[in-house]
Amino acid sequence: IGYNDLGEFYYRTGDLANALRSFIQARDYCTTEKHMVDMCFNVIKASIHLKNYTNVNNYLVKLEQSIAAPSSSSAAADSDPTVPSQAAATSGLVHFVTKKYHAAALKFVECHVDIGDKYKDVIHAEDIALIGGLCAVATFPRAELKDRVMQNPSFKAFLELVPRVRELIAAFYAGHYATSLHILADVTQELALDVIVAPHVLDLINEIRHRAIAQYFNPYLSVDLKVMAVAFNTSVAAMEAELTELIVANKLQARIDSHHEVLHAFQPNHRTATFQKAVDMGRQYAADTKALVLRMSLVKHNIVVVNPTSANDRHSRHNHHHHPPHQDD
Repeated sequence: IGYNDLGEFYYRTGDLANALRSFIQARDYCTTEKHMVDMCFNVIKASIHLKNYTNVNNYLVKLEQSIAAPSSSSAAADSDPTVPSQAAATSGLVHFVTKKYHAAALKFVECHVDIGDKYKDVIHAEDIALIGGLCAVATFPRAELKDRVMQNPSFKAFLELVPRVRELIAAFYAGHYATSLHILADVTQELALDVIVAPHVLDLINEIRHRAIAQYFNPYLSVDLKVMAVAFNTSVAAMEAELTELIVANKLQARIDSHHEVLHAFQPNHRTATFQKAVDMGRQYAADTKALVLRMSLVKHNIVVVNPTSANDRHSRHNHHHHPPHQDD
């Protein structure tokens, strides 16, 4: 208890290094699972502010083990039902700052809205909604966006805290990509002021835009680039350059007809590829069979093929061992 109080004092006065040291020292005096959970959260909050994410991960593992322990899970839940949500939010935050946006989204959508402001020292409920929502749009396929966000009552309650992100997700899911990208452009300056989100703004915008382009094109065999440029509020040349980037990155299975300014869906011929694979396997089988028959024939006729080098070595060793002793004159 003393180390926790001392750590909290250092934490409140901004001495994060000493706060972390005190919180870690409290570990030796944890006698219950609740003590262990509290200690882990204290170490995590100090480590996050120090940007020591390796330490956060280490204590997050200990925290999750403590929560999952059969003897302690019910006790931890009884003392604070938001503990699992706090752990999920921590994990999501670590994934986010390390640019694992899909993993971050999966963790944030696990959080329950009851977390409220109980974890504000680490992350606010609004940031859970903001970061979780943006990461979900940027990385979730349409079906996953529906299951994990649109039909998730708890996360929808989070999104009420950030109406613009809620509107962005709704427009994106409905296929109104121009609207969703317009909303994204509107909130970009606000996002750039968020300490956590700011370093990732450009990456998230690009990921969301690329996913919008891929989903826009998905139902079609071909699309006029002029129509597509209007839909995405850009020029034909810029649209073509962006599509080229996606095709090269293998994020879009398509081919561009620059002369006619048309984007065509590209479907590799799986039948031809399968046939070629069968032919190659047949040739390999024939070669292996021929080699096996030859080997059996050699064995049958008692023919042994000797490596000339090894044969010479044996011959020289034989001569060395049987060389007559040197006679003195």
